Amino acid sequence: MKILSLNAGYFLGYDGTLSDYIRHPLRGFLGDSAIQSKRVDRFTRLVKEIEPDTVLLQEVDQGSIRSTRVSRPEEVSRQLSDGFEAFAATKYCGWVNSLPFLGKMSNAIVYREGKLKNHYLETGRKSLVQEISLEGYSIFSVHLARFGSAVRHNQIKELEKILHERDEYVVAGDFNFHNKGEAQQASDVLKAEASTDGETFPVENPRKTLDMAFSSKGLDLDVEVLDRKISDHRPLVIDVGKA
Repeated sequence: MKILSLNAGYFLGYDGTLSDYIRHPLRGFLGDSAIQSKRVDRFTRLVKEIEPDTVLLQEVDQGSIRSTRVSRPEEVSRQLSDGFEAFAATKYCGWVNSLPFLGKMSNAIVYREGKLKNHYLETGRKSLVQEISLEGYSIFSVHLARFGSAVRHNQIKELEKILHERDEYVVAGDFNFHNKGEAQQASDVLKAEASTDGETFPVENPRKTLDMAFSSKGLDLDVEVLDRKISDHRPLVIDVGKA
């Protein structure tokens, strides 16, 4: 089983540096259809090259004004064809997901087969955890809170309760951990092995390992960080095997 995971940054083309956000402030609100289309094309070419079984996407737009009303997860699945479908949901819980702009800010799983489910954690406004169940184990896609290590820690503890009901699993995505201590703490709480391949953010000269994967004891992960400029994060390729 091969998994491709990416925080797509809404395919807005930012490189993750403060100067880039400052130079293009309106893009984050109004979008740029040309840039977004090019980045989606670049991403789908990567998927065809890597040939993953499952794709985990964090930060994708389901059709706000910023994406010119185009659902980017559906656009990805259409370009891939070959039996791929998109399963997307807003990443916010509560009343926020009913707002016309924020309600379109989503995460997605692009997949060929499997049983899908959305979980919403009680901690943090950005609280979506997506699950795809395959024969033998489950894959979870996460995007934890950006601010507050205490918030992320509580989200991890909630996630552990979900994982406790699964025999074997992989958890991957953008954990927003600011240091190795947070990653180790998460590994202890989840009773899972952490797998990384170096820094993933920003995409140019990365300095932080925000994106990573965890697995239950019965599984073995081989994680590779790709030097591809699709978003402000570098994508992960995760090969899953039996330990």
